[in-house]
Parts: sequence; C-alpha cells; structure tokens
Amino acid sequence: MGNEKGTGRSVRDTGRRLCAILVLVVAIAVLFTPVTLVAFATQGDFRVHMGIAWTWRETGHLTWPHFLYHLLTILLSYLMPGGSLNIAGFTISMLAYVALGMVIYDAVCGAVASRRGKCVSVLSLIITLSLMLVSPVNLFTLPIRNLYLGYISPTVYHNPTLILLKPVALLLFFSGLRVFDNS
Repeated sequence: MGNEKGTGRSVRDTGRRLCAILVLVVAIAVLFTPVTLVAFATQGDFRVHMGIAWTWRETGHLTWPHFLYHLLTILLSYLMPGGSLNIAGFTISMLAYVALGMVIYDAVCGAVASRRGKCVSVLSLIITLSLMLVSPVNLFTLPIRNLYLGYISPTVYHNPTLILLKPVALLLFFSGLRVFDNS
C-alpha cells in the first residue's frame, strides 16, 4: 500500500489507528459508564452540579464560578428529547472521558512511534487505559490507615467539573511542553 499524500502514513496504518481509536472509545464506555452511573446515583458532586445547572437553566442566574460543565450540560439538554439535564450531564462526562483518552492515546502513540518507528496500536491502547485508571499508592500513610487522604489524592470519579478539566488540563500541559521543545 502506498502512502497518503503528504503524510507519510500508509492507508493500512491509518485504518489500524482508526480501529484502535474505535476500540478505545468502546473500552472507555465499558470502563467508565458504570463508575459514572454510580456517581450519579449517590449523594455527591454530580447531584450538586445537576442542581446548579437546573437553577441556571430555569432562573438564568449563574451561581457558580467555574461553569463550563453546567453550560455544556444545559446546551446539550436543549438538544435532547425531553431536555433531561441528567442524561446531558452524563453524556458530557462520558465525552470528557473519551476526550481524555484521545489526548493520552495521541501522546502515547507519539512516544511509541518515536521509539519503534510506528505506532503500535495495542500497546498504545493498553498504556492509555492504564493511565486513565491509575491512582497513586499511598504507602506513606498506610500505617495510620489513611488510605484516602494521603499525600496525593486519588483519581477523581465523583466530580463532573474535574472530569471535564482532565482533558483540557492535559492538552494545556502538552502545549506547555512544546514551548520548551528544542526540535
């Protein structure tokens, strides 16, 4: 197979990458849907943020300083049958997980390609999903049974604004790295 015009990437490689991205999206849905549904069902941050979005949509009064999650939820709710904020909020959270996966996958493919000559899709998928699930191990607070509030907080699954922040923060981090790249 020849190369696509101007990219140096073969059609076969592009097909493999698209297939890997599809597998990644399905894996993210399988892994993070139950977690997000449980977070929605429990008394926690999702309910608080859904209440904030509902108040903003119904009254027009914004009472929260960081409002991107609420704005996206409201906008998506207008596009959904029945205007459900809960379904819209869940969808925004899942899209944020997919965006995070795409950002990580792109970075991992770049790292693997620079060492191997081409992106190894399966390895990149495994590394991406691992990085999305990894949490710090709080060994220093193990003797006092302080497993949650150690030196570094664990991966956040319960807060929709932090879930939305992850892909944006990672993109900004990678953009910042480019500033210091000498190549």
